[in-house]
Amino acid sequence: MSEPNMQDIMDVLVGMHQRFDSIDQRFDKQDERFDNIDERLNSIENDVLAVKLDNENVIKPAIQTIAENQTLQIKKLEDMQKAVEVIPDLEMRVDNLEKAYREDHSFKAVK
Repeated sequence: MSEPNMQDIMDVLVGMHQRFDSIDQRFDKQDERFDNIDERLNSIENDVLAVKLDNENVIKPAIQTIAENQTLQIKKLEDMQKAVEVIPDLEMRVDNLEKAYREDHSFKAVK
C-alpha cells in the first residue's frame, strides 16, 4: 500500500468540508423555517387573544344588550296583550249599556 500524498489528503478534507458546509446550510434553512413557524404561532396567538378580548369587550356586552332589549319587548307585548284582552269585556259593557239605554228610552216612549 502506498501512503496517501498530501494532495489526496487535501482533496478528502476539502470534500468533507463541502459536506459539512452543506449540512450547515441545511441546518440554517431549518432554523429559518423554525423562526417562520414561531412567527406564525405568535401571530396566531395574538389573533386568538384579540378574539378573546373582542368576545369579552364587544360580543358579550352586545348579546347582553340584545337580551335585555328582547326582555323589554316581551314585557311590552305582554302588557299590550293584557290591554287587548280587556277589549271584549269593554265591548260587551258598551253593548249592554247601549241596550239598556234603548230599552230605557223605548220604555219612556211607550209611557
